[in-house]
Amino acid sequence: MKLKRLNFLVGLLSLLVLFLAGRIEAGTLPRVLVLATGGTIAGAANGNSDTGYSAGQLGIEEIIKSAPGIDSLPVSVKAEQVVNISSQDMNFEVWRKLAMRISQAVENEEADGFVITHGTDTMEETAFFLSQVLDIDNPVVFVGSMRPATQISADGPQNLLDAIKTASCIDSFGRGVMICFNGRILDARHAVKASCLEVTAFDSTIGGSIGFTDGHGVHYITPGGLHKHKTYKLDFTKITELPKTDVIYICADMDGGMIRDCVKRGAKGVVIAGVGDGNMPEDCLKACKEVSAQGVQVVRSSRVFQGYTHRDHEFKDADYGTYAAYDLNPAKARILLQLLLACKVSDPQKIQAAFNGDRHGVLYYIEK
Repeated sequence: MKLKRLNFLVGLLSLLVLFLAGRIEAGTLPRVLVLATGGTIAGAANGNSDTGYSAGQLGIEEIIKSAPGIDSLPVSVKAEQVVNISSQDMNFEVWRKLAMRISQAVENEEADGFVITHGTDTMEETAFFLSQVLDIDNPVVFVGSMRPATQISADGPQNLLDAIKTASCIDSFGRGVMICFNGRILDARHAVKASCLEVTAFDSTIGGSIGFTDGHGVHYITPGGLHKHKTYKLDFTKITELPKTDVIYICADMDGGMIRDCVKRGAKGVVIAGVGDGNMPEDCLKACKEVSAQGVQVVRSSRVFQGYTHRDHEFKDADYGTYAAYDLNPAKARILLQLLLACKVSDPQKIQAAFNGDRHGVLYYIEK
């Protein structure tokens, strides 16, 4: 009974926040803006193959029409085609466009929630990037599919329907950026693609799902209000690229040559996809110490799917000039390091605190 009462109070508080924020008006439908970037959800089968397909072939209007039930939702849905590409070709320019468009739409009160259609290969990276740069409470929900739109039993229509439900749900407000896939809702920080074949493609590295969708609606199993603004204030009208940062995958019997070489080629930051708890062979550690002494920021993550990369676990990070990524996988650690470099954050305590996920409300601004 206490849990039910707590959930009721949390929902009531969320509703009050929405009213105070002017996001709900009597007699109006929640407004969802769908921003399309392509991917398998927009894919079509190749004529010369029974199994192959080309991603990013269908426009978003056609995709929405193919999803039964969207037109009957009590939601006002508008859609825009940002790009139409495979997600292996995702880049900072598209991230920049998405961040600017969402910020503009919130400022102009064009939408209450957002859905971004995206290829699955790099969805977790785009979602994490937006979670770090958007200073909004409006839900941003990523969605895609593992089967192209023209395939029998395509999973895109159901996933898109679920994502629109999630983006328009009052309980989604204040939860940040999420991924909605195969009925599961995952937070952007921990969501990761865990299968390259199955429709249950996404999983969480820490903590599991935060909610789920079904025929009765959207259901959260974690309390709301936990999301905090952790925003890097980048001037996207001036910034056209992020500092070059490379990921080095560590294997047995490996030397530090690639670490040294990527710095020679201009890398300002290096993320180590280490073994176990972010560990690496002795010469790789030596290389990390060398490049750190040159002013290059080095972060240790892990190639292992689940768990934390702890600071000072098997050796003293300060002795080698390295930082621990904690719960961020190498791809997301790279994005956070790029943002720190772009914002010219050089204080070792602030850098490590950023990877801890605890910045105590500090906003980092790019220096002019």
